[in-house]
Amino acid sequence: MKKIVMIIILLFIPILVKGSSLNKMYIDSEIDISGNLVVREIVEFDFNTKEPINVYYRNEIDNLHKGTAILLKKVGILDDIKNINEFYNDDFVEKHIKELNNYKNDDDNEYLNLYFDNREVYYFEYIILNVSVKYNDASELYFRYLYNFNYDIKDGIIVFRLPVKSKLFNVYTHSDSKVKVNIDKENSIVTYNISKFKKNKYLDTRILFDKD
Repeated sequence: MKKIVMIIILLFIPILVKGSSLNKMYIDSEIDISGNLVVREIVEFDFNTKEPINVYYRNEIDNLHKGTAILLKKVGILDDIKNINEFYNDDFVEKHIKELNNYKNDDDNEYLNLYFDNREVYYFEYIILNVSVKYNDASELYFRYLYNFNYDIKDGIIVFRLPVKSKLFNVYTHSDSKVKVNIDKENSIVTYNISKFKKNKYLDTRILFDKD
């Protein structure tokens, strides 16, 4: 089965969009109790075209851990650009996101066509199934959040969290760009801050945590 990648893999690539620039990108991701990665993502684009924008996901051939499928749950648009900084609030979607229905998937859920032009802020919600792996002594997530963009990212924040606190919480980050990493072991959260992230650069994370 083909898998989706959204701005994101040696595993997956999250969203790739043909636009003039990507101003802001925020990702909030969490492993659920079944080992799936639940992802909410908001992206601000500045388009110089009125043509449909292709948002596409693709499977990357690699020898790392892969999920079995990606389920796209919601596509929306932000009500006001000034509210983008509330993205990590619990009530963000309810308050500020208008769900879109006028986009088109192909038969394999590999492409999305968005029919908006000019400066827009889009919201994407999706689940990557079975992306974490359990070993005898630990669970592991090996995930490529950013890879193979055809444009620069001016500013971005990526958050990964566990649903419960883990005594084991080791984070290993690999990137060919400067990334600020903040690891909160007490709450099992890691935050990546990126700025002026150039196209065709990558950001990988490997996280070990309690298997139960």
